[in-house]
Amino acid sequence: MIRRQIHPLRPFKIGDWWVDPEANKLADQDCEISLTPKAMAALLALVEAQGRALGETQLQEKIWPSSAQPDASVDQIVSQLRKAFGDNGRPRRYIERDGSTYRIVAQMSQPDVDGLCPHTGPQGRRRGLCKWGISVGALALMFALGFGVFYPKPHAPSQVIVYPIQLVDASHHRDSAYLATSVTDAIRSRLVTLRGARVVFSETAPWSRPDRGSAVSGSLQVTGSSLRLILNITDLAGRDSQWSGLIEGDASKLYAFHQELTEALLSQLNVPDDEFSDRREPDPEAYDYYLQGRHYWSQRDVLSLQRALQNFSQAISLDGQFAPAYVALCDSYHFLSVYSDLPASTVSEKCAPLLDRAFALDPGMPQAYASRALQFSEQGREGEAEGFYKKAMDMAPNYTPAYLWYGQLLRSQGRFIQSLAMYERALELEPFSGGINRGKAYTLLRMGRLEQARDTYQRALALEPDYLYRPLDQLEFLPITVDTATDYFNWSRMYPHVIGRQPNNKVTEAILWMALGDMKKAQELLIQVPPGMRTGASYLYARGLQYSINRDYEAALSVFQQRRSQQPGNRSYTLPVAATLIKLGRNEEALEELDRYYPKLGNNKTSIDSENRFPYLIACYLRHIIGQKSPQYLHDELKQSVSYKIVEAMDIPEWFVYENPAKLFEILRAQLMSGWLPDYNQFLWAPEQWPEWSSFTRDQQEEVTSLLRRNRQSVLRESGREDKLNASLDKRSVKEAAALN
Repeated sequence: MIRRQIHPLRPFKIGDWWVDPEANKLADQDCEISLTPKAMAALLALVEAQGRALGETQLQEKIWPSSAQPDASVDQIVSQLRKAFGDNGRPRRYIERDGSTYRIVAQMSQPDVDGLCPHTGPQGRRRGLCKWGISVGALALMFALGFGVFYPKPHAPSQVIVYPIQLVDASHHRDSAYLATSVTDAIRSRLVTLRGARVVFSETAPWSRPDRGSAVSGSLQVTGSSLRLILNITDLAGRDSQWSGLIEGDASKLYAFHQELTEALLSQLNVPDDEFSDRREPDPEAYDYYLQGRHYWSQRDVLSLQRALQNFSQAISLDGQFAPAYVALCDSYHFLSVYSDLPASTVSEKCAPLLDRAFALDPGMPQAYASRALQFSEQGREGEAEGFYKKAMDMAPNYTPAYLWYGQLLRSQGRFIQSLAMYERALELEPFSGGINRGKAYTLLRMGRLEQARDTYQRALALEPDYLYRPLDQLEFLPITVDTATDYFNWSRMYPHVIGRQPNNKVTEAILWMALGDMKKAQELLIQVPPGMRTGASYLYARGLQYSINRDYEAALSVFQQRRSQQPGNRSYTLPVAATLIKLGRNEEALEELDRYYPKLGNNKTSIDSENRFPYLIACYLRHIIGQKSPQYLHDELKQSVSYKIVEAMDIPEWFVYENPAKLFEILRAQLMSGWLPDYNQFLWAPEQWPEWSSFTRDQQEEVTSLLRRNRQSVLRESGREDKLNASLDKRSVKEAAALN
């Protein structure tokens, strides 16, 4: 019956049907049907057997390779194939079952000439439903998403989750590499306005994360001017294919190709359509330049962004009526300011006419509203910016930049809870964005949630390790060490203009100079902060820190109280107040401050974790020294209020460090040997001001002072700033240490 060997990777004919294995398609002269990849795998296994019978175990190994667990029976898969072939009568015309074995009974052939399969040409790239009314793949999709025609699910989720994955470039042509990116970008741009779906952008399928949703992936092959896109939709809950389709087009008509593929995708996802209005079709050459610009823009480095600027500008010169190119050009300037030293004032100047033109051409484009909001925000027009952000989010619920930029605005206004909500929403849509994770980390930092801020920042570094501002940001999130300080100074020499952009940059550097022991240099930097910016929380903290290190505790207390009054609900702001009260000997008042913001130990609501451990340790220390509680009682209360893992991390009773200077000296010496510098982002006092300092021996004090001086000199020497070392401050520290003894 089988006259020749069938090659399973090329189209072949079985009975009245043509089979295209690569596209998971069956086709005859009237219509085409999509198969699931597993159904195609079963068919190819039977074809390769050349008419021999295969058992269920043999077919299972082909359909579910490796150790994957079958999510259906072999008979169910074969039933899908029979339904696709229309093989419902007796005897079977295509696939026969004998007991627990299956075999192909239809005639098979494979002509040498390609292209004989119907519907493979440009005129037949998409066909309507046929035979039994709906394709196998589409039926599986509808069942998976709860839109089954025959068996609807009454409790299906109201919102579909879609994961558009970066498409694979199957051609590997240097000149066409941007086309795979352009198709992915077209899919994303079309989906951002959907209200009936949540669209999560991901480079790879997040198999370990979601319990439901659909991943959209595929590969694009370019041959001359022909485009061949195999698009797949995978159910992430069942790890099963929902639909596969082949879409073909002409590389010279990319806009029409993109429109067609997004329409096909929307119809298969079966989500409610939005109010998206068809855009004017741009000039083909201009659209090609625009797509190349999007390709470079997505790479987020200086050289690529500069190339994106060139491509978007070229697109505008070829088609001045294409509104998206104006918005994309503005956004490229903005991101170039993030990844290079392009001043924000230049960005605003260049963006204003571009956005004016975009709105004139297309007043209903949400991307333009978000970009205009960012421009208003940078100009200090915060009320107008907020209105435009809300408009953009309403028009495009899945447009990530709107949430990211709005989160920045809210943080600058001190509206941290709302800011955090915006970043969380942005991360729902784009979980692997380094920029969004950094923004969230800064909001957590301003909320006083240092441990969470550091964890989030470390995640951002793993996602995007080489962004421009890393040496500056490290000073706020990571412990200050010889390495982080040296990195900063070397970087600041390369980008001297960046430091002056934001007043908080000078504040961050001022705190670094305090860690290096040069209070004069720190004072010079704080003086450079504009008077109108000297009421911000960061500036007030640095100012209070300066007073504290200089032992002017009354002035420090006044500044820290002013800072706390600005955000009375931010309980982390009370820690500097309490610590300064301790320095002034007002221990009862310090304890009252902590009790006001942190529930007392023994309260059923008390829960000690990595975020609030220090306030509770200080409170225990205060209760001990003022005689309210015995050390053992406090130790027992701490253990009851802390989870087992936190107990291990805290090394309970850690607070006894206050009573054990020998242990503290061991910890401090080990830190200094590894490059530690006084991290005034966490501690208000210089080491010689610590309560335990007077309990150190003279030799211990001298060793600490010597190691600290060595670390400071190492930073200045390695960064070429050794001439700026203020040796008199170190000498004064030694004198003061000796006087305390």
